[in-house]
Amino acid sequence: MKICYHKVLFALAAYLCALNFVFFAAVLDGLKKAEDPVLLGFTIFAGVFFILLSTLYVFAPPRLIKITGSFFIAVSAFSAYFMYNYGALLNQDMMITVLETDNKEAFSYLNFKLILWTLFLVILPIGLLIALKIEYKKGIKIAFLRGFCGFVLSLGFAGVLVLLNSQSVIPFFRNNSNLKKLHLPYYPIISFARAVNSKLSPPKPLEMIAADATRASNDASKPKLLVFVLGETARAASYSALGYSKNDTNAYTKPFVAANKAAYFEALSCGTLTAVSVPCMFSHQPRVAYDDDINAQNAIDFLASTGVDVSWYGNNNGGCKGVCNRVPWLYFGKEFDDILITALKNQLSNYENQPKDAIIVLHVLGSHGPTYYQRYPNEMKKFTPTCDTSDLAKCSSDEIINTYDNTILYTDYLISEFIAELEKNESFEGSLIYISDHGESLGENGIYLHGLPYAIAPDEQTHVPLMFYSKNADLMSRIKKGVSFSQDNIFHTLLGHFGISSKYYDKNLDMFER
Repeated sequence: MKICYHKVLFALAAYLCALNFVFFAAVLDGLKKAEDPVLLGFTIFAGVFFILLSTLYVFAPPRLIKITGSFFIAVSAFSAYFMYNYGALLNQDMMITVLETDNKEAFSYLNFKLILWTLFLVILPIGLLIALKIEYKKGIKIAFLRGFCGFVLSLGFAGVLVLLNSQSVIPFFRNNSNLKKLHLPYYPIISFARAVNSKLSPPKPLEMIAADATRASNDASKPKLLVFVLGETARAASYSALGYSKNDTNAYTKPFVAANKAAYFEALSCGTLTAVSVPCMFSHQPRVAYDDDINAQNAIDFLASTGVDVSWYGNNNGGCKGVCNRVPWLYFGKEFDDILITALKNQLSNYENQPKDAIIVLHVLGSHGPTYYQRYPNEMKKFTPTCDTSDLAKCSSDEIINTYDNTILYTDYLISEFIAELEKNESFEGSLIYISDHGESLGENGIYLHGLPYAIAPDEQTHVPLMFYSKNADLMSRIKKGVSFSQDNIFHTLLGHFGISSKYYDKNLDMFER
């Protein structure tokens, strides 16, 4: 039995509408303040259906309906999964992160719910669509004419509905501008296309802005060594050193703070994704003016060009996002971050015969989710009960928080071990800076993970921990008090720490310049 092509299009449009349940849930929330919510709601629902139908008439003509329809189903269903379960917003930055994700990180999202979701909402409907015997009208001209008429009528119905209620529809979408970012399958497809274009576009020539940089001679009795620990997905809201009370997540570094050798601060991140925050914090540009299209030397380049010995060790599967491209770097890809303790020890041994001003960057995997339980060894499972799955919906809030807090405690342990290496090393004036790239949502207001646009991101995603340790008591006393820090401070603090002068250096953003 054959089914009419137009009936299949109607059914496919209806199914794509159903997969827009996150969008419609947001619409219903916005309708609570509308004067005539029933009429407005009907207009939006019907308008979305006819817009989807008109899209199918254009991109799913008779001989392509099974291919295009399958593509739209897959994109919409998988997008809906991550939007619903993690509160993800699939914008261009998120899609760039997807393109840069390796197999290890991708498989961390695999769980039984995703398997069932894929089976029933992707494979089953696509299989049904492919199995259908669709009746097509013979003749290209007739098929084209009917398709064109279907497109015009569908778009016309949508237009008429909006025009008849324009006094309500237009203000509604203006007041709820983020709704367009929830609409499937359009927004993720557009975002992905922009991300691919960004990745494929040839990079602009490197701007050699460090050409004017000069470094003052180090008159101290010992050369300076700075260990810069770049965190991953650590939020300030979960740091006991910053007032968090549920679990003591900073038990290992607490003695150094008590001895006035270390201090914790809360800082604002440059973004809510590693791909944004990491290059931004090492850039001379402040967050409000940061433009990732500008290919300029960063703080690491400034240090290296002025004779500071630079080395970068990463265990973060997202890489250094281009920051370390022009200096010696090594990526480990191990399960736990304790490999970086060994890396630090080995690098320090390389300096035994000839100590010199140096910076060692240690980029940790940290608290990257949703598989928080895989980020720490079993002996660090201090806070229980835990959430030992990537399907966070299966876990209670307490279990998710405990598991995440274990990752923070493990990172705290690592930092204490890094400090211990600096404490016993007599060849250098050793210091350490720790800062996370961005924070994390753990279910607050139904939001999980990170990556929301900065303008609407909650504090949990934009407020990160910042720690400083030094063997130099005078340096510890110079750290600014009573001011707000952000990742904008990093570029200037790194230059200032090693005595580098440049027109790009701003002492007002140096954490140690009063």
